[in-house]
Amino acid sequence: MVTIRNAEAYLTDLSNFLRAFTEGSDLSENAVLRDLSFYPVSVAGELISTELQKAVSLQLLDSLTGTDLDNEGTFNFGLPRKVGVKARGVVTFAARTEPSADIVIPRGTIVKTLRTVASAAVRFVTIESKTLYYATRSSFFDPASNTWLLDVQVEAVLEGANSNVGPNSINTMQTRVSGIDLVYNQDATYNGADSETDSQYRNRLKKFVRGRGLGYGKA
Repeated sequence: MVTIRNAEAYLTDLSNFLRAFTEGSDLSENAVLRDLSFYPVSVAGELISTELQKAVSLQLLDSLTGTDLDNEGTFNFGLPRKVGVKARGVVTFAARTEPSADIVIPRGTIVKTLRTVASAAVRFVTIESKTLYYATRSSFFDPASNTWLLDVQVEAVLEGANSNVGPNSINTMQTRVSGIDLVYNQDATYNGADSETDSQYRNRLKKFVRGRGLGYGKA
């Protein structure tokens, strides 16, 4: 592994080297010989050392996959892999018949999209418990659809971009709720994201490595 040495380290070595073979040379701080001759060489040495370290790091990244790549990015560069994110949204539970008692939608109720030839069903789980109260049932009534409605927040069971589904895609109750006849999502779910692949993660780490020491090592 290449060890990065800064300009001051190179400057010290050059000064010590000259002292070993000459006498009487003024190598104190701000001396002309030191500032005009040694310092530029020292800065060049630091830049070369930095570039060699970058080259070694880039070559190593090309050889790593999976957990090894995770460890290199996390522990050596402080950049963990971006993990997948579960989409969130709101679903509406609807009752076609006027409630005769409180209807409770428990936290953990599972709803889903329909399975198609092209894709599996995407499941969502309620992340809050909500109640359609019998005593105030009129406040939940929607005359346009002639149903009693209750909105509940949900989160995808699995992370991934495919958990971003369009309006009215969630239309099936895997968990049955007494008094509820149907479920739907008026708006699309959002913020679902896939985990970084090795290739995506490696490219982000390389971008960071190439920018190190130049003031723009953002990832």
